[in-house]
Amino acid sequence: MKNLKMYFILIVLIIIAGIFYFSNNKGTLNLRNASFAVSSQDDITRIELLADEKSLILEKESNQWKANNKYRATNDYVENLTLALSRITVLSPVSETEKEQVATILRKDGILV
Repeated sequence: MKNLKMYFILIVLIIIAGIFYFSNNKGTLNLRNASFAVSSQDDITRIELLADEKSLILEKESNQWKANNKYRATNDYVENLTLALSRITVLSPVSETEKEQVATILRKDGILV
């Protein structure tokens, strides 16, 4: 019976520690860093994709998307892209020691959005 009480107290302490650990909001990723994604895909009216010397600019004019201000884009495809962009979230921040390395890789191989 004494061991049963001990296990019960241990389980309660582990649950309390888990609640405290996961509810602690003190981290390097604050709300300002996490809120770069748009709240609604309707707020997106222009998308620029840049890679090397090439660029693609999608602009919304009167409920119609245009690519590079010349060609009509298929609304369904662009809406899928804006939906994906509106759902972007930060999984975890880049550590301070790897920030410069990641920035260099993105400048070299990345696509600017």
